Amino acid sequence: MSDERSSRRSAAGGRSAVIAAIVVFGLFVMPMLYVLSIGPVVYFYQDSEPPMWLQNFYAPILWVHGLGGFVGQALERYAEMWRS
Repeated sequence: MSDERSSRRSAAGGRSAVIAAIVVFGLFVMPMLYVLSIGPVVYFYQDSEPPMWLQNFYAPILWVHGLGGFVGQALERYAEMWRS
């Protein structure tokens, strides 16, 4: 009986770890990748205007950039690294 309980606990603990990893990925990694993905866009569209759907996709980042401050300056420096 105790073996059955311990195996249920370990299975539940394994599921909790998977759920925690998914939450961390969703809350931290995905937004970070979203912001960092603007770099290649800056590189590929430095001589032309990106399509409207792409401008709409990155509108929140452009809005934050337009606010200025520390984050806006950091975004500007990051984009500048991608310009050749």
